[in-house]
Amino acid sequence: MEYHDPFHALLVDTYQIARQVDAANFKAAILQRLKQVVPLDTAFWMTRSEVDTPYVAEETYTYNLPPDVQDNYIRHPTVLQQALELNRVLMENIGTTIDVKSIIPQEQWLSSDMYLLHCKKYDIEHSIMTLYPSDHNQMIASISLNRHAHNPEFSEQQRLLIQRFVPHMVEAERINTIHSMQRSERDRVLRAVVDKHGHIIEASPRFNTAIMHLGLDAEGTICRDVLQQRLADKRYFQLVVRQEASLAYLELHQPPLDQLISARKLQLAHLLALGHPNKTIAAELHLSLDTVNDYVKELYQILAVNSRYEAIGQLLAMSNTQAAEHESGTCARQRFIGAQLLFSHQGDLLYSDDCLAELAPELSDVIATRLQHSECQYHYDNGLIISLDKRKEFLLASITDMSAYADCLTAREIQVAFLIGQFFSNAAIAGALGISVKTVENQLTRIYQKLTLRNRSELVAQLNQSVGLQRHLQNFQELQSP
Repeated sequence: MEYHDPFHALLVDTYQIARQVDAANFKAAILQRLKQVVPLDTAFWMTRSEVDTPYVAEETYTYNLPPDVQDNYIRHPTVLQQALELNRVLMENIGTTIDVKSIIPQEQWLSSDMYLLHCKKYDIEHSIMTLYPSDHNQMIASISLNRHAHNPEFSEQQRLLIQRFVPHMVEAERINTIHSMQRSERDRVLRAVVDKHGHIIEASPRFNTAIMHLGLDAEGTICRDVLQQRLADKRYFQLVVRQEASLAYLELHQPPLDQLISARKLQLAHLLALGHPNKTIAAELHLSLDTVNDYVKELYQILAVNSRYEAIGQLLAMSNTQAAEHESGTCARQRFIGAQLLFSHQGDLLYSDDCLAELAPELSDVIATRLQHSECQYHYDNGLIISLDKRKEFLLASITDMSAYADCLTAREIQVAFLIGQFFSNAAIAGALGISVKTVENQLTRIYQKLTLRNRSELVAQLNQSVGLQRHLQNFQELQSP
C-alpha cells in the first residue's frame, strides 16, 4: 500500500520495524528510515533510566560516527560538563525538540570546548536534540540528530516534524523490546530487560511473578548474582543473561513440565487444567485433599502464576506449545488470539499483524464507530472481541476470535466469558464493561448453563481448550487404565 503523506508512511514503517527487526539493529533501522524524510548525517540515541547518574558510553547508540566518539566526552571533562548543562535545558523542556544554537549564543558556542574539542572534531555542525520519557516504563530517551558543516541547518518545519516523531521512536523501542519477549514466551522462556542500575525496564508478567516467588521485589533492584543465588536449588528455571550495551537481557528458561514433576503430579496438572476442583482431583487420584492442596501450590511456583485460573491458563498454553512442536497448524477453535492493530489518533492504520491483514480495513471501520459511541475498552463484533487501549500517541487494538461461541452465547455473555479467560474478577469485569457485579454473576450463571459447565475453573479450561491438551489427556487415561 502506498501512503502519500511522508510522515504517515514513516510511522507505518517505524512500527513495522519495531516488530520485525531485532533489538541490536532496531535503532539503526529507525534512523536510516527517518533519514529518508529528514536528511541527517549522524545521530546519538541514548536510552537510560536515570539522568543524574554518571554518564556511561554504552548507553548511547551512535549512528555514522567513529567508535571513539563516546569516549571523547569522558576524555575532556569540560566537554562532559557542557553536555550535562545542555541536558538540564532539555529536562526543563521535555518533549520539545531544540536547536542547540538556540540555547547557546553563536559566539559563545563557537568558542566552547564542546564545539572545538568534540563537535568540530566529528563534523557535527548543526544539531537538534530531544529528551522524551516513556509513558510506560522508567526509560528516558535523549535523541540528537546532526548534520555536517557543508549541509544546511535543520529548518523549523523539520524541527517540528522531529518533535512529532520522537514519541513514536520511544514507543516503537518499547514495542520492539516487548515483541522479542513475547516471541520467546512460546518457547517456555520468561524474559526481562534490566538496566545497569538493576531497574526492570520491561518484563513479562510471569517473570515478575517468578521473582516474587523467589522473595525478590520487581519494583526494587534485581541483581544478577542475587537472582542466580535464589535459583540455585530451583530445577524449574535456568538463568541465561545476555548483555547488550548497558542493558542486561535476563531469561528464565523452563524445561517441559513432564521433565520437572513426577508422572503422578503430571496427572494432577492435567485434571487441574480441565477445571476440576481439588476435592474431585483428590478422589480421582486417591490422594488426600491436603496432599492435592500442597501439589497445587507447588505448581504455582513452577508455572510462575498466582492463582488457580492463571495456572489453568498456563498449563493449557504449555499444551498448545508442545502440540505446535509436534503438529503443524494452530488450534482449530481459534484463528488468532490477541492479534494486534495500531492506529494513529486520526484513525490511520499504522500496523497490522499478518493474520489480520485481510480484516484490517473492515476492523478499522468497526473500531472508528466504537470509539465514537462508547468509551468501553472491550467490544464484541461479528464473532470477535476487540480490546481497545488508548495510548498517548496511538490506539492499540487487540483482536481475539470468539466465533466458536457466537451461536450459543449472547454478545454480552461472550464479553464476560472473554474477560474470565483473562483472569478478571467479577468486580473487574463489572468495571470494564460498565455493568453491575450482580449482572456479571447472572451472566456467568447463564454461561455455565449454556456450556454445561459447573464452575469458573471449567470455563477457563473451556476457553483455552487445545489439541495439545487432548493428546496429553489421552496419555493420562492410558496411564489410569489397568
